[in-house]
Amino acid sequence: AESSDVDGLLAFWRIDIEEVTKAEFPARFAQSLVDIFAFFAVSEPVLIIVEDLHYIDPESITCFRLLSSQKTAYSFFLLLTGRPEALETAQRLTENVIELSPLSPGLMLQLARQVNEKAGVDDALLREAVAKAEGVPFILEQIVTGLGDDQSDGSLPQTVHSLIHARLNQLSPESKSIAQALSVLGETVDLGFAQKTMKLEAEDLQAGLAELQERRLIHPPLGQTIQFRHAIISESCATTVGRDMKQSLHLNALEALGSNGAGANEQAERLAFHAEAAGQYEAALDYLWTAGLKASRSWASGSLKVIFERAMRCITEIGSPADECFLDFLLVAYSPMLQMGEFARMNQHLDKAISIAEKLEQPYKLCGTLCQLGMVHWFEGRYEEGKDVCVKALKMAEELEALPLIFSAQFMLSSNYHGLAKIEEALVEVLALIERLDALPRTTRLGSAALPAAISRAFASWYMMEVGRYEDGLPYAKEAVDIALEANDPYTEVLAGLGLGRNYLMLGQNQEAEAHLRNAQNIAVSNGFYPAATHLTGLLATALARLGSSELALKIVNGFKEPPKEIRCGELEHYYFQAGKAEAHFEAGNHQEAFAALDAALTHATSINNQCLMMQAVGLKARFLLSKDPKDAAGLKALKLRDGLAKEYGLVPWTT
Repeated sequence: AESSDVDGLLAFWRIDIEEVTKAEFPARFAQSLVDIFAFFAVSEPVLIIVEDLHYIDPESITCFRLLSSQKTAYSFFLLLTGRPEALETAQRLTENVIELSPLSPGLMLQLARQVNEKAGVDDALLREAVAKAEGVPFILEQIVTGLGDDQSDGSLPQTVHSLIHARLNQLSPESKSIAQALSVLGETVDLGFAQKTMKLEAEDLQAGLAELQERRLIHPPLGQTIQFRHAIISESCATTVGRDMKQSLHLNALEALGSNGAGANEQAERLAFHAEAAGQYEAALDYLWTAGLKASRSWASGSLKVIFERAMRCITEIGSPADECFLDFLLVAYSPMLQMGEFARMNQHLDKAISIAEKLEQPYKLCGTLCQLGMVHWFEGRYEEGKDVCVKALKMAEELEALPLIFSAQFMLSSNYHGLAKIEEALVEVLALIERLDALPRTTRLGSAALPAAISRAFASWYMMEVGRYEDGLPYAKEAVDIALEANDPYTEVLAGLGLGRNYLMLGQNQEAEAHLRNAQNIAVSNGFYPAATHLTGLLATALARLGSSELALKIVNGFKEPPKEIRCGELEHYYFQAGKAEAHFEAGNHQEAFAALDAALTHATSINNQCLMMQAVGLKARFLLSKDPKDAAGLKALKLRDGLAKEYGLVPWTT
């Protein structure tokens, strides 16, 4: 590149960290990467190739998501490769996903003969190797290469691992030890780090690497990097390493990392990995805490999830002496994990956390845990229990004069009041909260997964819609979106966009609703915010159906991928998904499917005794039936039930 080009590229990286909040930094960093790609797309199309998508960090995915909306003179083309576990990520990032099937026997035999050009293996044995490889080229290559080794007895191995073990045993003792050590350190290893960890002279290490390369176990070293030819080779080598040798290597690795001048903050996760493997769980927990705080402050939820799970394993090994650390990890990770739908994973720890906080007599942490419990009760539809817990938590928070806890308790109190269809009480709490938050900058986070000033306004708008105050709620919803955009916060933008989109739906402004809901749904799906994505997909289908685009609405709901099994969406999210599906089917003339989806929606609403949702469901049923026949008995009955619920709870049914 010309020097002016290099200067231009470097300018994109000059982010003044003092001017960027830690919450903003991941998005700003991702945008910087996008700007670099855009720099090259000025004069010609850009092809970006990403290998091993399964290894990509969650925050980098944001960069590729942003590329889809980047305006440049020439197009971007993104080619991703990865293992099956990366399929879901690939589907979120790309238009077309190709799942490779096993190669045909004919192509495999052709490949085997090409690999065998110098090995001299009998053709009949090659055919047996093809059958053994079951259409996987790497396995075939390893089998044929192994059969061609001088010391091979010509028999086929039972597994690829046994083949690699056999080839490992053909190495010199020194090279075998190097291969085993590298497998413990990872699939890709820095040369200098490897030398320090193995405590070898440079010449001895180079000699061993040369033999590993000759035996096709590693790639030719690239710069200062050593890499196995395939993860299976690394995994197979690692199975031959004894416990004592592993612990010794990991201890050496800790020593090597400590001697390279980098502090624990910069290398916390690597240090934690080696400390865990060496059985030094207390040290590992310290490193994980450092890494967890860094991920939490950056709202790097995907990284925090991995760190949290590793910390829980260490805490299990340590036992009761790690109780306080357990409590701290839970409070730090709870909100970011919930935004990804990890309710089941987190909720299992709450009773233990409350017990520990009470035992340690730490009111601040006890209050924080009670706030989380109030959220769980709300999510699972136990609104009366949630209200009682939040009242207790709010009293504690005010006594502690802790604004983050006050926000959490009061916000969840308003949410539980809404679940009980006590809309005036919900509005009293959320409007008081907004007034309290107005004393702070609008983008203050207070430890919340979404910006408090934004989501309190979004929910105020939501509550107002239940009593027909659509015009009153609209300014709150609009301001919530403005705050989210000002902070460049994706999760907040999702929740705020959801509120604004529904507000427009209730006003009958379906085009505006569709635009905001589509944007929020795209962000939720791209970032893996599964509960919100489920909810938004249903609302988007509703907007499209009301615009007369029922076929597109059905395409969206039918094409929506269910969240992974370990991810839980609440009954409320499922209600809106099914309600949107019902409207799409009805507008498309699929009346049987529409009523089936509507029955499912009503089941979700009834399961949590949510009167607001039940009123909406029976109102929708009445609209469907009476649109076909204004005198339909079932339709008139549903209409009477809707109006009865509205009167009993002070709600206003949607009639536009």
